[in-house]
Amino acid sequence: MLTDIKIKEIRVDFKEEKFRLPLKFGTGVIKYITLMTAKAVVENGRGKVAEGYGNILLSDIWGFPSTCLTHEERDKAMRQVGIAYANLVENHREISHPINIYLETKTELGGISESVSKKLNLKEEMPLLGALVCASPIDAALHDAFGKVNEISTYDGYGPKFMDKHLGYLLGQKYKGKYIANLQ
Repeated sequence: MLTDIKIKEIRVDFKEEKFRLPLKFGTGVIKYITLMTAKAVVENGRGKVAEGYGNILLSDIWGFPSTCLTHEERDKAMRQVGIAYANLVENHREISHPINIYLETKTELGGISESVSKKLNLKEEMPLLGALVCASPIDAALHDAFGKVNEISTYDGYGPKFMDKHLGYLLGQKYKGKYIANLQ
């Protein structure tokens, strides 16, 4: 489809957000949390270029809970997974809808978190939830850029005019012919 996107660039940035007071949760006390921001530059089939943004707090407290790893170790691992996933998505060369791009790259998230855990010699591997947290700002940036490059609300891009596959393709016959934009 001419509205599908080709990824030209993905960049991630990290900023420590310090708390006014330390927070104590079941897994320890933290004094800061990392804000991960992703920027995506995309081009659609008409040759238009736009950029989009997404961000999330890398909350290892719930996305990567551990009793044997420190907040700093988990935060470092989450940053590394975010960078690795950004590189994977940036090198995705298929021209596609953002949902398809995510579906085509998500299977590699587990391998990325396993690789990072080994590289950092962590005593415990990051769970899939932690890796999904790291991937989410990149996915959000792609969806934001998709809407901007096509001059539409991103949510409008989840209908048959902009998607080549209906939900039945993913979820079975019950959803044949239905699209995310149609669900309420």
